[in-house]
Amino acid sequence: MTVAISEIIENGIIFDLKNWNKKIMNSNKLLENVNQLFKILENRKINYLLVGGVALLSYIEGRNTQDIDLILSVDELNQLPEMIVNEQKKDFIRGSFGFLQIDILLTQNNLFNLSFG
Repeated sequence: MTVAISEIIENGIIFDLKNWNKKIMNSNKLLENVNQLFKILENRKINYLLVGGVALLSYIEGRNTQDIDLILSVDELNQLPEMIVNEQKKDFIRGSFGFLQIDILLTQNNLFNLSFG
């Protein structure tokens, strides 16, 4: 699955017209970052939910994305010190993990307190 994720992100970057004049990242490094991120999440038993464009592309085609979107608690996020926080708001964090942009929706958001049962 991590190879597919890195391909999705790489394609999103390559086919974005805004990036055509920029130097594109090394594909091997991107794959390495994706593998490393998911290995850390698994080894540290960090509870997460993969959402956003990458998750959506499991069901439909024709969409590109350039990041990984996760839902995490603050406690779980604290177990991922390798991620550099670039922007932080009340319920949202944008960070980077090597070449990867990671957007995190925090479970402290009131949306996650809703009950549908």
